[in-house]
Amino acid sequence: MRLLRNGRLVCAEEFFGHPGPTYKQSLARLIGEVDIPRQVNILPNKTDFDKSSSLWEEVRETMYTVLKPHIHRLLAQPDEVIVSKEEKARVKRVRELMIVALK
Repeated sequence: MRLLRNGRLVCAEEFFGHPGPTYKQSLARLIGEVDIPRQVNILPNKTDFDKSSSLWEEVRETMYTVLKPHIHRLLAQPDEVIVSKEEKARVKRVRELMIVALK
């Protein structure tokens, strides 16, 4: 989830206490933007929100609850197996060798 303030990107990836795509690949399908209220302070370098504040904790708890059913659904989905170009080329070469060998 991308976190915004008045349409400006502040944080590119937040899961509000849920595991992210490094835990399970299917979680990378969770896409969205949340405009965080003005009351939650932004860090001085403007790269994140002040996550030590009680206001942030309220936002985190609310979003955790909202996202929970979606996260559970994504966790239940199987991860896609990605086949690299090298693996495809290797399989093609083995197939060609097998055709020659069986002639």
